[in-house]
Amino acid sequence: AGWLYRATGEDAYLSAARGYLQRAQYQRNYFVSWDSVYSAADALLLGLGVGPSPGVDLEWQAAAFRDTWLKGQNGVSFSPRGLAIAPLGGWGVNRYAANAAFVALLHAKHTSDAAVRSACLSWAQRQLDYMLGLAGSERSFVVGYGSNPPTRPHHRAASCPDRPAPCTYDTAFNAAGPNPQPGRPRRAAAARGRAAMPVSAQIDVLVADIGGTNCRFQVWALDSFFRPSRMVVEKFYATKDYAHFRDALAELLKLPELSGGARPKAAAFACAGPVQNQRCTMTNLGWIIDKAEVEKEFGIRCTVLNDFEAVGYGVPVLTDGDLVVLHDVPAVDKGPKAVLGPGTGLGEAQLFWDDATGNYKVHASEGSHATFAPRGWKQRALQAHVEQERGHCSVERVACGDGLVRIYNFLRSDEPSQYPQDRMDRSKEVTPADITGGALDKSDPVAVEALDMFLSIVGAEAGHMALRSLATGGVYVIERVKAGGMQEAFLWRASRFHDKVLKHIPLYVVTNDKVGLLGTRECAIRIVEQMREELTIAT
Repeated sequence: AGWLYRATGEDAYLSAARGYLQRAQYQRNYFVSWDSVYSAADALLLGLGVGPSPGVDLEWQAAAFRDTWLKGQNGVSFSPRGLAIAPLGGWGVNRYAANAAFVALLHAKHTSDAAVRSACLSWAQRQLDYMLGLAGSERSFVVGYGSNPPTRPHHRAASCPDRPAPCTYDTAFNAAGPNPQPGRPRRAAAARGRAAMPVSAQIDVLVADIGGTNCRFQVWALDSFFRPSRMVVEKFYATKDYAHFRDALAELLKLPELSGGARPKAAAFACAGPVQNQRCTMTNLGWIIDKAEVEKEFGIRCTVLNDFEAVGYGVPVLTDGDLVVLHDVPAVDKGPKAVLGPGTGLGEAQLFWDDATGNYKVHASEGSHATFAPRGWKQRALQAHVEQERGHCSVERVACGDGLVRIYNFLRSDEPSQYPQDRMDRSKEVTPADITGGALDKSDPVAVEALDMFLSIVGAEAGHMALRSLATGGVYVIERVKAGGMQEAFLWRASRFHDKVLKHIPLYVVTNDKVGLLGTRECAIRIVEQMREELTIAT
């Protein structure tokens, strides 16, 4: 019923699937076999974005499946070398572990929880490596593969002798020696995790962060589950030394580490400029980064994206160590996420879960160019000050690096008796770093107030983004400074939407300054995963 729902989208099939699971809730188990597919059905429906219904809590059942197999609950034990053993009499233990690994891989594919994804991938890889003879098991348990594979498995078609000899228990099932028909049975997990690419092949992806001054290249080797295992190459090229982007890329690919079969299979290029139709023209540089041209000239599948779009793709793979929690409430799995980053400008993006790919899709935004909505008389005075200077006061003009300087200069023009006279001299140029430093060490009272107002404006805009997208998956602010009233401005307790929406949305500050590179790498990995799917379908 779940497969028919996936194929047709008809709600009747979804209702039938839920009905079967509800009726089976007291007799189900977590051991997937030919006559027990409850956990596989849970994973299928979760991957389609199906939510809970009376008597059917798919997320709870998925967590119970993981506790059973990954933590050894419900009777599961582990061999000395890590094979998970179902409590079903000890016969055919590999099939249960392989099927469980397949379901765990589905959990890893569809979850937005980085910890769950990592745990499922790691556990599944241990099981498959054991069966393939790659984890100290000394032999392969897969027919026709590896060292000392089985030659007499219980397999009806493989056991029968050639015609016209009869196929009976005596001539087939009870016969000594290898099976007459070698056969090549494959479990779903082995197929999903290994078949599309050779186990021994190293799969590399190329990422580039392209700015006005430097082009930063990284090449990463992926493990057998297409997760980064090690950096192969990192190079910085000065953009002034190359007339075209393709010249810098050609120079990189000449490196011995990337020659021959070691050339990256996929690439993602993050550009500090507008991207349209997978093409970015960097105006001040004269470089053109074009997906079609790169693929034609270098034979590397690639994608081209804006640098803040790359930041968005990096958010789902951040770990707890990359975040400071400002408003600590649970994030909704697969819920919308919003990200904003005050820098040279104010970048904004929204992330929405895509059931078709089992990943978040980033949608870039120009919302920071909307009109600034001040709170309180002093912010209204700031707005008037900026309008007099610039003609229009957008959010970005008071919530980026230059915006911090504008706020500081505005305060220097206001109520001079409050501050030391040496701070009120507007002929003295200041930078965002000067203001931040003076605020954090409290050596400059104007800077303290300027930074506090700046962070309050950023917090308010984070709240606006939360409301626009109902960002139950969290709002992420790319900002190293965590002081000031950002949280209070985000929650906006005076708003009637504080209780309805805002207090239920988590707020994070991202402290990992390489989140854009993480996101660019994730985009390259997605291309490899797509290539794997295409190859699997073709074969």
